[in-house]
Amino acid sequence: MNIPSDLSIQWFFQIIKRRLSLIASLVAVAIVVLFIVMKIAPSTYRASVTLLIQPSDDEKTSEINTLMAGERLALTYSQLMTSRPILEKVLNQNQLDLSVKELEKRISVQPIRDTQLIRLSVTDSSPSQAQLLANSLAATFVEYIQSLSNEQFTASLSESQQKIEVKRNEIAQTQHEIGAENQASVEYEIELLRLNMLISENRAAYQSIQSSLKDLQFSLEQVLNEVDLVESAQLLDSLNTPPYTAVLTVLYDEQLFSGGGGFSNPQSGITRMADGSLQLRPAILEQVIAKLDLNESSQSLQSRITLTPLTETRLIRLRVKDNDPQQAVQICQTIGDVLITQTRNFLSEPYQKRINSMENELKGLDQQLETYQSELRDWTKKKTQSDLNLKTLESELATKNLELRDLLNNHDQLVLEATKTASLISITEPAALPDEPTQNWLLYGALVVLVTFFIAFGLVFFLEISSNPVVTPQNVAELCDIEPVGIIGHNRHAEEKIVIGSEKSPEIAEDFKKLAAEIQIEAQRVPLHTLLITSPAPQDGKTFVAANLGLALSRAGMGIIIVDADLHLPQLHRVFGIEKEIGLADALSHPNHSEWLKSIQNHNLKLMTSGEIPANPVELLSSPRLQDILKRISKESNLVLIDCPPLLALADASYLSAAVDGVLLVLRSEKTNQVEAKKALSILKKMDKKYIGIVLNDAAGHFSHYYWHYRQAALEK
Repeated sequence: MNIPSDLSIQWFFQIIKRRLSLIASLVAVAIVVLFIVMKIAPSTYRASVTLLIQPSDDEKTSEINTLMAGERLALTYSQLMTSRPILEKVLNQNQLDLSVKELEKRISVQPIRDTQLIRLSVTDSSPSQAQLLANSLAATFVEYIQSLSNEQFTASLSESQQKIEVKRNEIAQTQHEIGAENQASVEYEIELLRLNMLISENRAAYQSIQSSLKDLQFSLEQVLNEVDLVESAQLLDSLNTPPYTAVLTVLYDEQLFSGGGGFSNPQSGITRMADGSLQLRPAILEQVIAKLDLNESSQSLQSRITLTPLTETRLIRLRVKDNDPQQAVQICQTIGDVLITQTRNFLSEPYQKRINSMENELKGLDQQLETYQSELRDWTKKKTQSDLNLKTLESELATKNLELRDLLNNHDQLVLEATKTASLISITEPAALPDEPTQNWLLYGALVVLVTFFIAFGLVFFLEISSNPVVTPQNVAELCDIEPVGIIGHNRHAEEKIVIGSEKSPEIAEDFKKLAAEIQIEAQRVPLHTLLITSPAPQDGKTFVAANLGLALSRAGMGIIIVDADLHLPQLHRVFGIEKEIGLADALSHPNHSEWLKSIQNHNLKLMTSGEIPANPVELLSSPRLQDILKRISKESNLVLIDCPPLLALADASYLSAAVDGVLLVLRSEKTNQVEAKKALSILKKMDKKYIGIVLNDAAGHFSHYYWHYRQAALEK
């Protein structure tokens, strides 16, 4: 469905003009149906009763309050008047063969605004029965209200009191739940405080132990640094003959063992002899023998070892003698390594025990902290849920308090209304016998005609839009993937076939001048010598386009020859007002063609008419002589325009297209169907012409704002 984007009033009027018969038919049918309904439908009559609602006189209220109370009662009574008990009683009293629903449909009750009056109306086909029903219904209602007033208020007050008690019980229950939830919330808060304190204490203890651990580790490093290898084992250079002596120096402070007797401490790797000399303990020597796999005893090895403390230092020099210099160095280095390792192990043992103990304490604190944090999360969730529950309950309590307040207000209102049992309802104006029917057939007829017009217009525009015509340049571009080379506006003077040079349709002439300019550009670009002008179907305006395009091109200085190749229904001779005898049909039958060309208006434009219509147009157009004629006349002009029959209607265009350089396809806005346009363009594309252009003709609403602006400016000068 395509809707024109350049809609105009003229476009709407054109659619209405084309579909006027359909609109008139629909309106006529509506009038006939209304007339039949008027004859068949019975007349109805309406009888009305007016009732007054008057509060009791002993109420000490202002005049405004009295009026408002009367209005409230009027609204209440308006609803009660059509209730089932009232209607059933009226039907029984009058012995009417009607149902309650049928009677209710005939009744209308309307409070009169700003008064204490109610107007009760009853509609019936019988005027007397309408009067009877109205008066009977009013009297029955007055009796019903007076008899049920006390009973109604008693039941309402009892029901209201029950609702109040229920709501108060709900409020008490909610308050109890809020108290319980507050107590739980306090307990949760206390537990959270306890856990936070425990977590803080745990973290403080953890930080304290962690700090002590760092200090202890630092002390251990300092102690271990007191026993270290200062100088690795090496041979003395001065001794070049066996036995060879290897020497190394270690940092080994006797004060490290002062608490345990110095070198006399059995854990020390060195022992002091009675004469003051130093010796290695057998355990050290046995480890060295085992490591180096020496074949000697510890006493034998001890005899070759000398320990000498360096004066005023904490250094000890170790000497080892051996006949093998390498073994001497190896034994010396191994003794130093074992001595340092054993001593360090001894010195670090108490520290390491304490470090392990602290690390175990830290792990325990970590586990305890994790337990506390897990409990904290659980209690936090409980506290959060408790807070949410508390907010929900408080919100419920506030809502129920508001509901209770409304119930109390309603109860007070009912009590107030119950005191007005002396209120009066009376009939101020009984129903009179109606003398005129309620139907206004003239108004109904006008409304029916108006609605029918709207429906008809909607149907017309729907049919117009859903028929898929090519209506705008946008449609052409979307449909054919080709922008139109020219757009010709709607010719308001349809009887005028030549618009070039005419004062009646200057804007249409301007459209043809624009088209001529485009064709001139294409003729130079392609180039074009012969241009076939056709359309998908008849009445698209191809002859109109061919004639005016030829005139526009000739006035632009080009030599133009127009050939009327429509040998079925030629029109160009009528457009230019000349005789059609001696034309294309004769030229195809005779070799000489020069006398068939006729000058039109000026020497730049010549016309070859169709000639006498032959009996076999297709045979003539399929003759090889056609191409010879076109080649010869194209040499006498800049461009040859050929008007041929519609492309989809006859085969003539297919024969003519084989002899031309390009084709101009004319589509008519609001007439050419999209299917026809696509099919025609598909045929042209298969011909593989140098140039294929599209002209949108009779485009309603298309005009040049610039043209009219300059034209108006020229007239003002």
